[in-house]
Amino acid sequence: MENQLTILSESLDKKLEVLQKIREYNKRQEEIFSAEKVDMSLFDDAVEEKQRLIEIAGKYEDCVYIEVSSVHSGSKLVYHLGDAVGIVNPGVHIGMFQDSVLYMKYATEEDPCALDFRYFPKGFGDVMETYSWSDNIKQAVIKNQKGYSLIFNHEEIAPGETKVFTPVTHKQGLFSPDCYNGKSLFTVGEEDGEKED
Repeated sequence: MENQLTILSESLDKKLEVLQKIREYNKRQEEIFSAEKVDMSLFDDAVEEKQRLIEIAGKYEDCVYIEVSSVHSGSKLVYHLGDAVGIVNPGVHIGMFQDSVLYMKYATEEDPCALDFRYFPKGFGDVMETYSWSDNIKQAVIKNQKGYSLIFNHEEIAPGETKVFTPVTHKQGLFSPDCYNGKSLFTVGEEDGEKED
């Protein structure tokens, strides 16, 4: 009985610590949002950065553009596919034998553009090897933002250098059932926007 009371007491103490951290976080948020002066330059900087990236991607047709600063956790991907432009943040899949970085965008009624671009991060943060590249992507434009050489699909990119890759340099690897070729399993079989009954 005494052991159970000790366990309950320790559990309650941990919950109270978490509750206190939540209260402190909420108080900081309230202070930020109630401040008379908000530093809009941070917002302006983010908008300018997004615009800069979209302008660069706009120079290439049907492309994805990545300024690589992190291989293992991924860097933002900017796409220009047809008339659609935008940014996709990376997702990381931690695998038993091999991790991977995923860029997936599903088509919606509001935005019919979809893409699927995936690679294996290898080495010590200096190798990217694609294994899924949707058909609507005709070019991958990679800029090395790291302080040392980067290998993308077996080709070296020097620091600060930008290189364009085509599907010829990409070898299709694993089947990706969740978003293969810019479509999910739930949209396979749909053609021209019509759903199967």
